[in-house]
Amino acid sequence: STKERLAVESGGALTMEINGRLVIPISQDKYSQNSMMGIVHDASRSGKTAYVEPTEIVGPTNELRQAEGELRAEEARVWRELTESIIRHRKELERNVKVIGHLDVVMGRVRLGRKLEG
Repeated sequence: STKERLAVESGGALTMEINGRLVIPISQDKYSQNSMMGIVHDASRSGKTAYVEPTEIVGPTNELRQAEGELRAEEARVWRELTESIIRHRKELERNVKVIGHLDVVMGRVRLGRKLEG
């Protein structure tokens, strides 16, 4: 199969990721014979192997990268909104923390009193 042949020819992993792109190692000779097979993203130190992103997955990978960028932008927007909300309600939050701290002390005293049968 092509998969087995590629793995044997490259002497290594069948696929790998370079800069977020899924690539396959192809001998430089094979790529030179058919440069339409994809985009070269890297080459081995010896120059014998090219790491090629197959043409068929360039579009879907671009769509994935775009979706990831949109997700990062949305996450940043949500964090900004949360931060702004915390800043707007800072006084109430500080007051509530103090109240909860006071209630915790009271509940601790109640538990200690019960434990000491006091």
